Amino acid sequence: MDLNKYKAIIDELVLAKNSEKDPQEKIKLENFENTLKEGFRTIEIQSRLQDLYYAGRFIEYMCLLSQYIEFEIKRIIVSSQQLSTLLGKKFINIKDLEEKTLGVLINFFNKYCIDDNNLTIKLREFNKLRRKVIHKLFDIKFEIKEIENEIDKNFNLIAYLRDIINPLGFYLYIITNKIVAIKEKNGIIPKEAKSVFEKLRKDIEELYPDLKKKDAEKNIKI
Repeated sequence: MDLNKYKAIIDELVLAKNSEKDPQEKIKLENFENTLKEGFRTIEIQSRLQDLYYAGRFIEYMCLLSQYIEFEIKRIIVSSQQLSTLLGKKFINIKDLEEKTLGVLINFFNKYCIDDNNLTIKLREFNKLRRKVIHKLFDIKFEIKEIENEIDKNFNLIAYLRDIINPLGFYLYIITNKIVAIKEKNGIIPKEAKSVFEKLRKDIEELYPDLKKKDAEKNIKI
């Protein structure tokens, strides 16, 4: 997605927030602004991942990819908790989320958030390979070039976009849509936020046509 276009949408919401006189409405707009900024950051990181990969900076690419996947899983967990609360359903809260290892996060994600066996397998394969490569980084028996070649061979960007990055983004988008729909129905989403979200939704669904399919929605456990 065009970063400048996304930034303009966020700026529009910020203007509405800054001109809002009602403190409660201002807080609602600020919460929505933070959600949009998290989405903006993920697009920035995806762009940086591509830059690093095609520049052959494979160690930096793998490290950033690892942090990105962890960040997206955490966002899905937090969003699932929020959706569960809005629906009046029980959800197993994960304590000290920021301190959990990627392996723990993947298990929680699979058990309580998303029932997608293929995605879970790919996430676990990634985590296994990631640990193996990171250990080699500090083992002087291996040359840096060897490690870079292994990353190039096993961490193909196109494959990860198809198998992990895009699916995580799809699920997060679907959950966010559900949250916005419930808030709108309950009258707790500001009209400015609704307008901005509709613009963003249109752009995202044009960029990713598969989001309009309903197949992935059945995998959401909430």
